[in-house]
Amino acid sequence: MATLRRDGRQLRGGRRRPLRRLRGRLLARAGRHRAARRRARPRLPQHRRGRAAHPRGPRDPLERVLEFRPDLVNVAAGGNDLFSPSPDLDAAEENLEAVYAALTGQGAHVFAFTVCDVFEAFPEFAELRLLVSRLNDRIRAVAARHGATLVEMWDHPVRTSPTLMSADGMHFSMEGHAVLAGEIIRALAESRQPVTAGRPA
Repeated sequence: MATLRRDGRQLRGGRRRPLRRLRGRLLARAGRHRAARRRARPRLPQHRRGRAAHPRGPRDPLERVLEFRPDLVNVAAGGNDLFSPSPDLDAAEENLEAVYAALTGQGAHVFAFTVCDVFEAFPEFAELRLLVSRLNDRIRAVAARHGATLVEMWDHPVRTSPTLMSADGMHFSMEGHAVLAGEIIRALAESRQPVTAGRPA
């Protein structure tokens, strides 16, 4: 049976206050996503570990991912680093490298996406544009080294949509997520990477 893994790791912790404020809203959205997946594929094993990279317990989240032995993994990470007082993109790339190496070394196929250039439509975030561009360069480099499927969202036409972002200013709206999901499916199909069924434990 195919397995799916989504890994939204925060590599350094990032800005905590807005994340706490949005906790209830994001949990509700996650519940809707789970319900939709179960309707489509009731028997699909799926884990999601959207945790900070620094351990909050005796085990690192990546260790749990590797134990699950996924076939297909989404690594969406590094964005919260940009909200720290002194963003360290070298450290972010090192962490991404370690995650990709561990996953691909186990035989999983990784897919990722670059951060969208929303700064024309949302000029209030313009101060982050250069950092986001540099982070995308790191994401591209790590993805290329590990043969990952990369969805290029930086210059996607949807970037100028005034309804692209949700009210929190940090995440895509439903429109943005719908476009991203479509591009992910297209990229995975074009990459011709088979999802292995019945991988032995």
